Amino acid sequence: MKKSFTSVGTNKSDEKPDYKKTILDDISKLTTIPFRGNEEVLKRQTFLLKEDTIEKIKDIVYTEKMAGNLLFTQKELIEQALEVYLVNKNITKRPAEFIEKRGRKN
Repeated sequence: MKKSFTSVGTNKSDEKPDYKKTILDDISKLTTIPFRGNEEVLKRQTFLLKEDTIEKIKDIVYTEKMAGNLLFTQKELIEQALEVYLVNKNITKRPAEFIEKRGRKN
């Protein structure tokens, strides 16, 4: 025997709730950032991070936006953090035979 379920809703009208405006709504069209600039080539990379690290990243970006830096992104935060981390690091370049070419063709 199949059970039948009925929906019990508290909202008597089918109207959607009003959209709450934020300060980000005041930004008109954002300019698109090209993936290939004059001097830099951007490349997509995926990382798995701890959930609390991801939440901190989102919170920092939110804090920057609330402080008036409305176009601040997670990408910018990661780039800035890595630039600070990499200062005065002794980095050995990988040899060509060590660099893996897997997945998509470049």
